[in-house]
Amino acid sequence: MMRRLGILIIGLLVLLLLIQPAWSTSTNKDTRATYTESAWPCYKGNYRRTCESDISVEMNTGDLLWEFRPDYKNEEYYESIHGFAIDGYGQLVMSRSEKFYAFNQSGDIVWELNTPGKATHGPAMDIYGNSYALTSSDNGRVIYMNAVGMERWSSSLSDMICGVPAVTADSKVIFGTTEGMIYCRNHVSSEVWSTQIEEFNEFHACYPSLSPTGSIIITYISDTFSVGKITSLSQDGEFEWHKSFAIEGLPVISSDGTVIVPYSENHLYSGPTMLFAFNPNGSVKWERSYDFEISPWSLSMYQDEYMVLGTEDGQIVALDLDGRELWREVLWGEIQAPITFSSEGSMIIAANHEDFEIAESKIYLLEKDRTVRWTYEIDDGRIDEPIAIGPNGAIYAIVESEYGTQYDDNSLIVLGNESMLPEDPVVNDNEGDGESNDFDPLVLIISVSFCTFVLIITIIIAVVIIIGKRR
Repeated sequence: MMRRLGILIIGLLVLLLLIQPAWSTSTNKDTRATYTESAWPCYKGNYRRTCESDISVEMNTGDLLWEFRPDYKNEEYYESIHGFAIDGYGQLVMSRSEKFYAFNQSGDIVWELNTPGKATHGPAMDIYGNSYALTSSDNGRVIYMNAVGMERWSSSLSDMICGVPAVTADSKVIFGTTEGMIYCRNHVSSEVWSTQIEEFNEFHACYPSLSPTGSIIITYISDTFSVGKITSLSQDGEFEWHKSFAIEGLPVISSDGTVIVPYSENHLYSGPTMLFAFNPNGSVKWERSYDFEISPWSLSMYQDEYMVLGTEDGQIVALDLDGRELWREVLWGEIQAPITFSSEGSMIIAANHEDFEIAESKIYLLEKDRTVRWTYEIDDGRIDEPIAIGPNGAIYAIVESEYGTQYDDNSLIVLGNESMLPEDPVVNDNEGDGESNDFDPLVLIISVSFCTFVLIITIIIAVVIIIGKRR
């Protein structure tokens, strides 16, 4: 009899242990074992800031799929859309004012998260779809949220944070403050290292980039003159090299670690007309001057084959990786936003035109041979932010429509064709079984109740055994 009771108790305890993993997987987790790498994880699409995607746009016909336009006129405070990132399932996480939104591929809001302070830019994602965001609360705050909109932690600093973060392959976040401090933190908020690279007397924004050589390229942009300085740090935050002359825009980094950046000899009177290229050790690889004014934020690179940049008079110019001109194409207006490349080499280009407080914009899709496949026209608005490509080939753009109105009335538009509106993908599939493992209160209640019942029965049986032995 005692042997049977003992076997029963052991069996109940084994059952309890088997149930516990199922209970724990019913809650949200920070990682997804079957996660597809983010389609557009950060500003300019990747941390080399080349503005290229490994996704094709061959099926994109340029039709408006959906649009998110906040109702500014009915809000006490109106704020712009600051930026976004897109994970591997097509979920877009966007920052606006003191809130983050997530949209599915059909344009439905999946979740919202209120944050302390305004976001300085869009979020940056790790390979699991978890997002780091920088806000202006308490001078500066870093927020880490998972793919289903749960804030995992937030941490404040004494200095003002501004700019965009970079996220390494092992989910460390790198960001800077206006005082020239660079921080690296891991996914549980512990500080890995911090480095003071330079003290500044005016407001700056920090843009870290990640070189394939392992170096961290820090670009500081002046808010006054839109010029900056470049510093290279090691993976451990140790100083490598620094360039203090006035560069403009963000650099792009090739796969061998070459850093290429626009430069102006007289930035107070004209835009950049030169490009500088630096070797991974900081030495000058080459420098070239051009007979046109470069739009400093437009520089992009396609698969280490060539670079493309825009000009203030509506041209796109292709250069080889030594800065020599390959070809020019005249479009329209001025091209200021970064030019986006698809996997097959198609270019998505935004061109703006302003006339007496009226702004117009056109989005061009050019084939690799520069044939215009389609054009999407915007009657009242301009595009200055990078255009992104989602995992299904849809195109995402932030349109600023502040002209002719008292509101900073910008919106998010998505272009493609109707076949790019699939059924909503499974989110947070930790088990890889095609089913969501999101938090389900009912599952939790049932699991806890059953485990409690098994535990009580086990205790009762144990008490009965002890009493029986004493008799």
